[in-house]
Amino acid sequence: MSHSRRNKQYLQNVLIGGSAIVTPSGIVTVGSDLVRVRTLPQIAKETIRFSALPIAVTDSGGANGGTGSKDMLTFPGKRIQAIGGVLALSSVVAAAGINAAATVKFAVGTAANTNNDTLAGAEADIIASQNCVLAGSIGLLNFAGGPLSLGTMIGLYDFSAGTTHFFLNLGVADAGITTNSVVTITGEFSLFYVELL
Repeated sequence: MSHSRRNKQYLQNVLIGGSAIVTPSGIVTVGSDLVRVRTLPQIAKETIRFSALPIAVTDSGGANGGTGSKDMLTFPGKRIQAIGGVLALSSVVAAAGINAAATVKFAVGTAANTNNDTLAGAEADIIASQNCVLAGSIGLLNFAGGPLSLGTMIGLYDFSAGTTHFFLNLGVADAGITTNSVVTITGEFSLFYVELL
């Protein structure tokens, strides 16, 4: 049967009460106890912009270096599939207490960094640790993409039981920090995701 004849037969089946109807979002197939609906997912983008945002950095006083964290974004009561993230900082300025030529590490994750300057695990499950090398206490982070790209999903996050947060985390190695300090940033973070339920 030709393509045009198959289409004609399909439309006849629909018009005379067949088992399928066409909708704007796809095809709904109806059985005695089953309804199938096909829709195209909508990719959402959340962007958080920082304008001279200060982030406190706590010095451990030892090998754990300095740690800092900023709660950026929350998803109360939702399940999402994260697709990717982008972090770009046009300005990074370290205050006294951080070496003028230190390396400040940045990452984005679903857990705050409170342990050490190594950003890993849930501290960096959206954007892996990225180095910003300071010169005269000033630096930038041109572009940092999500740890997985080219359509590969980062992860499924189930927040239906409560509110889960996305954190901008930073760390400074012990050699680069002598006391509690502040890092001030300007730039933005974007998260791309699909809301499932």
